[in-house]
Amino acid sequence: MSGTRGDRPGRPARQGPTGPQEAGPLERIEVRRRSRMGVELGLARTGNPHRDLTVSKILEANRRTGRYPRLAGISATDLASETRVLAGPAPNRYHRHPIAAPFEGTGIHQLPFDDEMTEALVLRRFHDVVLVRGGGFVTILRGNEIDDASSGIVMRQMRLSRLADAITTIPHAAVCDGPHKSGNPIHFIADRLTRGVLLHTLAGAPASVIAIGTDEQPFARFAAAAVHPGHIHLAAGTPYRVEQLDVLSTTFRPTGHPFWYLDETVVRTIVPRLLAGVPERDGPKAVYLARKDTSRRPMRNEDKLIAALEAHGVTTLVMSQLAPAEQLAAVRGAGLVIGPHGGALTHILAARPGTRFVELFNPSIGTASFAALSLVSDADYTPLFGTPEEAGDGWTIDVDTVLDAALGRRTA
Repeated sequence: MSGTRGDRPGRPARQGPTGPQEAGPLERIEVRRRSRMGVELGLARTGNPHRDLTVSKILEANRRTGRYPRLAGISATDLASETRVLAGPAPNRYHRHPIAAPFEGTGIHQLPFDDEMTEALVLRRFHDVVLVRGGGFVTILRGNEIDDASSGIVMRQMRLSRLADAITTIPHAAVCDGPHKSGNPIHFIADRLTRGVLLHTLAGAPASVIAIGTDEQPFARFAAAAVHPGHIHLAAGTPYRVEQLDVLSTTFRPTGHPFWYLDETVVRTIVPRLLAGVPERDGPKAVYLARKDTSRRPMRNEDKLIAALEAHGVTTLVMSQLAPAEQLAAVRGAGLVIGPHGGALTHILAARPGTRFVELFNPSIGTASFAALSLVSDADYTPLFGTPEEAGDGWTIDVDTVLDAALGRRTA
């Protein structure tokens, strides 16, 4: 179902004999991410944040090369009818925080700890536009024009504009999407749920117009329902006509993880709502959150580490095998949480104050996002760094070092 709040569809532009008509083939429109197109047109390199890559630059390069004939007739412009600074810029109280000191000299991105100032948070308001969102992109267009900040480009926009009367209409939507997919809990909470709170508290958007794409990811669906009950669900790749569209400037920020997820108002809103449906129970007091369900950043000796930890009473969990509420409950009930850098560590938000939190890194890749979350959850945080392989993202960790730091003892 597309454009829904609960089981109620968004108001359609036209009615069939039995109610709202579906968008039909419009639900399968092709959208290409701006960052990928920049690479294909030679404007950026894979892995770069593409901060200065705009739609207008892509369209200009396409006019020179003719690579995408289906973009003919499309122009880029600023479609916002209103912009308003909601907060910032301001001095960053987390700049060079001591918790980030261990990351110096590593390849770990320090995120908010690097910045002397917080960036300005700007509301962009649009009227009578077509919105398409999906995994990692937000596209805003009207007729043959596309907003220059859009992070995705509709490949047959002219056809879409001619069929605009067939598109479901939403009177007002405050969209929370961003540059990352919803399957990663840290991106979903720190980016999307955070934007929803800020749109409500700073921009005055009613709770009923908060629009979030969960893309049917289990934890995302659970978290969105808990933090923003009654939100509008926007299906990926489906166009919507929106009479008033509110979007935050961080939506178009290519690297995600905006500073604002450390804001006290955001934390005080998100965490209690997340935990409201989490059962109180006696469970393992020491847990290891394994990455055995993914091939990214593989720890080559994880099985050896798990065996050593389990020999000392630590319980191994694979979060993707648990229901969302059980994931949070497992961390909430533990006094020690150990795990490699990855989305499962997002659940440190559920930890009780003083919980010992040991994060394991491939020192060549990763971010300080969970160090930041440990600050707002008042966890006792320790990062440990392994040894990266010469090629790829594989790595190993010294087992004795983990046992010493986490348990205060060593193997024989």
